[in-house]
Amino acid sequence: EDLIRRLKIRSVLEGPSDGITGVRGVNSLIFALNDVEVTYFTPSKREAMMVKQAWERLEELLGRRLDVEVKLWDNIWECRFPFGDDTFDLAWNFCVMEHFPEPYVIVREMGRVSRKYVLVMTQNMWNMGTIPHLIYHKIIGQPWNHGDISVMRFSQIEGCMRRAGIRVLEKGVIDVPIWPDTWDMPVRGIFKKALGIFGKGRAWKWTLIEDPTLRSYESRLRKYMALENSKLPLPVKLLFAHHLYCLGSKTR
Repeated sequence: EDLIRRLKIRSVLEGPSDGITGVRGVNSLIFALNDVEVTYFTPSKREAMMVKQAWERLEELLGRRLDVEVKLWDNIWECRFPFGDDTFDLAWNFCVMEHFPEPYVIVREMGRVSRKYVLVMTQNMWNMGTIPHLIYHKIIGQPWNHGDISVMRFSQIEGCMRRAGIRVLEKGVIDVPIWPDTWDMPVRGIFKKALGIFGKGRAWKWTLIEDPTLRSYESRLRKYMALENSKLPLPVKLLFAHHLYCLGSKTR
């Protein structure tokens, strides 16, 4: 909402998608709810179908139309987005850069199709859960499948942006709870028991589809956001933050 107001965003491209969000395409919901034209594109036919179903369900629950187009892009490794130059006010994606052999190419394409702004989010290599998770992969003999760790830091994102002719306006961390990023370790039961101390034993339930505004969870969410909204220095927040972001504007 802050970006929409400050940068006067009226059209946004989210993609290429990474396909890991609980409800496909939900990261751009806030844009659609604020009457921003959303284009969501993915290389997966299955995900494109799931995204359309999720958005249709949301429209039913909200009782209103959302200006969203789902675009299937089945040649992702070509690294040429299926959109013309200067098409969107903002181009952004979530945890995509670290999965490409040449992250710069993705940022360059984001800059090409954007009229002005580019927003990149990646996982955070400095999170306290990263090293334990690397060890976990070694123990179970599973190849690392979360992307290039060296890309998951500000210097790499900023470097790609500068090379693509994008000036970095701001950078920071998002998704900063009090627990470490577990990546894909099977520790849900452990956290459920630990957090039960604070939540009076209530289990976590994913209810975004039933309550897309999350108003019934607002007070609880504010408590979980205490660390994210605090004035602690960035190096401290980096230990807890699950994701990094860099926002930039085109210089050419």
